[in-house]
Amino acid sequence: MATLRVPTRSFLDPDATRPAVLPNPGPAHTATAYLLEGGDAISDVVSLEFFAGGQFGTGLGLFDDIELRFVSDSEASLGTIPFGFVFQTVETGSQQSLNGSFFTGPANDSTLQRGYCQSPPCGAKAGLPAGYSVLARSDAPEGVPEPSTLGLLGIGLLGLGIARRRWNAVPVCVARVMLHRPA
Repeated sequence: MATLRVPTRSFLDPDATRPAVLPNPGPAHTATAYLLEGGDAISDVVSLEFFAGGQFGTGLGLFDDIELRFVSDSEASLGTIPFGFVFQTVETGSQQSLNGSFFTGPANDSTLQRGYCQSPPCGAKAGLPAGYSVLARSDAPEGVPEPSTLGLLGIGLLGLGIARRRWNAVPVCVARVMLHRPA
């Protein structure tokens, strides 16, 4: 899980991109993206959750929080996509953009799904705000790092912790998902 603090109104609430006539049986304020592994099997799920005013509502109209969660098929059986589903990215093992893959609505009914976008109504034209991108790398080859690499990683994580404490607004990379923001 990663959280990014963004200026208010940078991202729309995913509920705002869903036409009012459609029900919202899924989690409120959440958009979802699937990575597929051969055919219609869901390999990974990335969810983007929107918090107006920050997670604890203390943004004072200055910022919102965007939280990304990553679930892999190694962690649970994720099923298959429904017939007619269009918001998909087929995994390649390399880093891929999920910007056009986020949708709102129920995961099991493609007729009620809509692209998550920033200027509704968008239909199938999904997209994140200009300058932001969500990148994922699924099923990357895994190796055993050398001890010096682990030491450098530890120093880097310590530095990120200090920087986050000082600025509380740095791009965050968790597991295999990254959210970039404009400079």
